[in-house]
Amino acid sequence: MELIAPQVSNTNAASVDHLSTKLIEHAPFAVLFLAAETATICYANAAAESLLGDAEQPLIGRDLGALTDEFCAQELHRHLETLVSESSDSTESTLQFTCLSGARNEAPVTLTLSRFDSQYTAVYLDADKPVIRNSKSARDLLERELIMEGLSDLCYWEVDLRTGKQTWSADMLRLLELESHDEVESDYKSLSQLIHYSDRERLAKLHRAAAIKGKGYCTKFRIITQSGQIRTVQDRCKAEFDDDGKPVRLIGATRDISRYQQQENELLQLHEVVNALPSPVMVTDATNGVLRFANVAAAKKYKTTQHEMIGQRTSAIIGKELHAKLNDRYARHLTDDEAVTSIELDLTTDEDSPEWYRYIMRKLTLDDRSLVISISIDISARKKNELELKQAYARVDDLCRQRARELDIKTQRGEEIEMDLKLSEERFFDIASSLADGIWETDASLRFNYLEESIQEILGIKSQEEFPGLVCDLVRDNVASKQEWVAFKGNLGDRKPFRDVRFRYVNPDDGEGYFSMNGVPVFCANGEFKGYRGTGIEVSADVATQHRARKVQSEILLAKEEAERANKAKSDFLSSMSHELRTPLNSILGFAQLLEMNFTGEDTKQSEYVNHILVAGQELLNLISQILELSTLEKGRISLRMGEVCVNDVIEDSLKDVEYLARQRKIRLTDKRDASQNWPLLWADNNRLKQVLINLLSNAIKFNLDGGTVSVDCAEGPENCLRISVTDSGLGIPDDPGKNLFQPFERMGRETGEVPGSGVGLSIAKRIMDLIGGDINYTSRANVGTTFWIDVPKARTSREELDESSSIQITQNIDLSGAPIYGNKVLYIEDDPGSQDLMMHILNGMPNSNIEIVQAHNAELGLALAEEKCPDVILMDINLPGMDGVDALQKLKCQELTRHIPVIAISGNESVVTDSSAGNLGFDGFVAKPLKVKVVQDAVHKYLERRL
Repeated sequence: MELIAPQVSNTNAASVDHLSTKLIEHAPFAVLFLAAETATICYANAAAESLLGDAEQPLIGRDLGALTDEFCAQELHRHLETLVSESSDSTESTLQFTCLSGARNEAPVTLTLSRFDSQYTAVYLDADKPVIRNSKSARDLLERELIMEGLSDLCYWEVDLRTGKQTWSADMLRLLELESHDEVESDYKSLSQLIHYSDRERLAKLHRAAAIKGKGYCTKFRIITQSGQIRTVQDRCKAEFDDDGKPVRLIGATRDISRYQQQENELLQLHEVVNALPSPVMVTDATNGVLRFANVAAAKKYKTTQHEMIGQRTSAIIGKELHAKLNDRYARHLTDDEAVTSIELDLTTDEDSPEWYRYIMRKLTLDDRSLVISISIDISARKKNELELKQAYARVDDLCRQRARELDIKTQRGEEIEMDLKLSEERFFDIASSLADGIWETDASLRFNYLEESIQEILGIKSQEEFPGLVCDLVRDNVASKQEWVAFKGNLGDRKPFRDVRFRYVNPDDGEGYFSMNGVPVFCANGEFKGYRGTGIEVSADVATQHRARKVQSEILLAKEEAERANKAKSDFLSSMSHELRTPLNSILGFAQLLEMNFTGEDTKQSEYVNHILVAGQELLNLISQILELSTLEKGRISLRMGEVCVNDVIEDSLKDVEYLARQRKIRLTDKRDASQNWPLLWADNNRLKQVLINLLSNAIKFNLDGGTVSVDCAEGPENCLRISVTDSGLGIPDDPGKNLFQPFERMGRETGEVPGSGVGLSIAKRIMDLIGGDINYTSRANVGTTFWIDVPKARTSREELDESSSIQITQNIDLSGAPIYGNKVLYIEDDPGSQDLMMHILNGMPNSNIEIVQAHNAELGLALAEEKCPDVILMDINLPGMDGVDALQKLKCQELTRHIPVIAISGNESVVTDSSAGNLGFDGFVAKPLKVKVVQDAVHKYLERRL
């Protein structure tokens, strides 16, 4: 049957169900349905609403215990808990309570609890007879209630509301420790002083409600007696009414419950103590095995809550097997209520984690109910310690027995041991006499009391009196240095051991030599110093060997310095020769470019010849540049512009630079990088890193097979580096352990092959990677191919960070076809006649130009012409005879007439000045040799245009 009226259906069963609901709804007696576990009202019919409800708050959703006094509320929950327990055999329970709400306020009501199903409990309410509003009936009702409760220690009081007269019984006066009413004034304020200050406001509200509305009450509060004692009392009050229903008298009964309150507080404290125990405590009903109490530790042990454990069978919680063991042991030892049973059980399920528990049980009888209190204590640690202690005892016993057997054997062999000791002493002295080291001993004053004959023979002394002690003149005057003597004396003074104290001696028979001593201090058992003992040995051969080793080491250092000077001279020679070679090559390539620019297309052979000159000159220029760069690297003069580098840009630019070379060989370039990967930024010099990668790509193409493949890939490298690898499908590199591919001019046996090259590129790449803090290496397989890889240090994690921190640079291209320039003057300072002639042709070939060219063959003449002619632009070679171009620039900037003239540096020696360092030196621009026609013309046009 549902608690809420269902919709009417066409079936007979539904009709009957609907009629049953209607019957309960309109029944003359009060009916409630409670939630089985919480006592919350889920349904109330009209009679129940009339009996218990009020206009302010409906009954549905309220706790039935909240409608009763606090004593009845606890009893109600206890009855309800017992009734809904699965192990309970009863289906009905009756309880009388005092109603605190509705029409039956302050009236006794009898309720009958009936178990309905697993979710709901039915409650039937039976109200006692209504209050008769006259004095005699109210008094009789109060006395009847008191007699029903069996109260014998009651104190009565009465208040006439019309006259204000108060009457107290003798027991009431004794409770308050008063002799008569006269000791306390009759007004309410004076009487309230007898009530504890914490309860005065609450009790005043009850008194006002009783005096004005005739509303009775039953409550507890504390009073203060004349002696200052605080007592807890239970007070009940009923009102008498006149014929008009107006309250005229209040009648009350007070009972001293201090003793019960103290017991209740002690019980609560005991409950808290039991809950705080670290060991699980459980109380079981002995008649049905239902759990009645479990503390917090028990709930934690069985991984549930206290509320969920109450009402279940103990065997369901701890397990049937354990419950059977405990029950059997308890039953065999139970003799009376005072008997205590203790049992220790091994509950181990894992050998690595033993579990032992001690269970203590005792029977307790309360209110004719038999209960069993059980406490379980974890003794696993104690059992483990006992086992370890037992094993330790066994080991100690075995050791003692073994030691006893050994002592017995040693005792039996005492004479043999003593004889062996004598033999050992003799053997020691025999061995000592045959050793190369001699033995010596001193007393506490460091004088020798024993000096072996071998030492006397080496030093050429006849007796130890000639060599009296450790601090004699023979040692002091012949040690290597004064510092060694001071250190030796310090060790002797501090009673420390010393080793290898060497001094020179002169033997009258054998000549000069060196002797070494080692010694340790000797102390008595009480710590008293007895002297030194030690050994001595002749070390003349060792000293001579050390002298020869020092001489060889000195020769090696001289040879190293000579090699370094030779290496420096080689680098200087390479640098000088590279510059000297660039000067004639400058003229060759310059005039070849002019021939190519002026070629009309009529003579194809002449075009072919010019092309051969340019190609051969460019190859020679590359070789000279590599040699010059190698020389610069060896001198350590290279300057790096370190910064954040995007690996994608470097790889893409490098692949573009080698596309033409790959197409000539029909080689396919492949980029194997993961397109979705966000590669981190690198910390390197962008141009130098691109130089290394282009060198690796060029080699992979040159030493590949026609129609082969070259691939580029990226991966995480070691130690916060990114690895860039270049793989080809060529014949591989021969495995020759005696050769290093990264040495200059090393081509691994391909010097006479068809592939051009000098063997310098990888050497330069190796030096660059070392300078930026990276690494380079390769792996190769014959007839399969070669993989070169470089490890470059990381800087940041993403390209976006570089974009945010980088500034935007805009480059403006210069159009040489603009308006004509008139009256321009250019001063060219150059000592090489060929270069002077080439520069004249380059400047005269500028379109729409009218340039006057002034030339000087040294810096001194150039400075004079600069002051005289006041040119618009100065082109100055750096490597000039006498004063070089850098010094000449400083003089130009110091003169008032010439400081404003832009000066463009020209040099083929990058060890002196580069494009990046020219600005730092004060130059306005830089042009590298061999001269490129377009570059020179653009640079000159740039500064001439600014003048306009």
